[in-house]
Amino acid sequence: MSTNICLSPRMEMIVSMISKGNRIVDIGCDHAYVSIAAVLRNISPRALAMDVVKGPLQKAGEHVRQYNLDKYIETRLSNGLQNYKEGEADTAIMAGMGGMLIKEIISNGLDKAKSLKELILSPQSNIPELRVFLSENNFCIVDERMVVDEEKYYIVMKVVKGRQVLSKQDELFGPILKSDKSKVTIEYFEKELQKNKEILCKLEEQSSEASKKRAEEIRNIVEMLGGLLGTGLVAH
Repeated sequence: MSTNICLSPRMEMIVSMISKGNRIVDIGCDHAYVSIAAVLRNISPRALAMDVVKGPLQKAGEHVRQYNLDKYIETRLSNGLQNYKEGEADTAIMAGMGGMLIKEIISNGLDKAKSLKELILSPQSNIPELRVFLSENNFCIVDERMVVDEEKYYIVMKVVKGRQVLSKQDELFGPILKSDKSKVTIEYFEKELQKNKEILCKLEEQSSEASKKRAEEIRNIVEMLGGLLGTGLVAH
């Protein structure tokens, strides 16, 4: 089989984090490119590509047939993990959706999620809230990576069953990612620092109690980011 399939940087990162030999279930698979790449590259022997919307799922099926992977990739209509049966896969992928939706999918199928060996998650929003939810439900983040795709920063995390106590810094910036010294991660933290410094300056011009409270929260974030970047407190 040809391994020639072109993926976006974000999808490449997701595929690279799948443990070799694991069967995958891609929840919210869109056009099934992650499943196709994982099977074509002999990372995964089989894949289950699921989506809640019929249109993208039909398109996913067409792509699977184009690559002659019908024997290896099944497409299935499913709302989250609803139509997934325990034991069908080892790795679940949830990407291209908000953190609160990922939280909802896992919460609604918690036993099924815990029956998997690993989860590969790439939330587009509410990332700290998702990290807290994972910790509270005995999931452990064992890998986190940052990637830039079309000038946007995306986090991809690998999660397994296990206890993990998170500090506030871990919740906001990631228990693994906070120690990552790669160029892209440092750039992301630098941008976050600048953004929060600008927010803080505006808040400090206001006198309401709500503004003062929010300013204190942002000041703490600036301190933490300064510590991560080795710049110390850079509040102004």
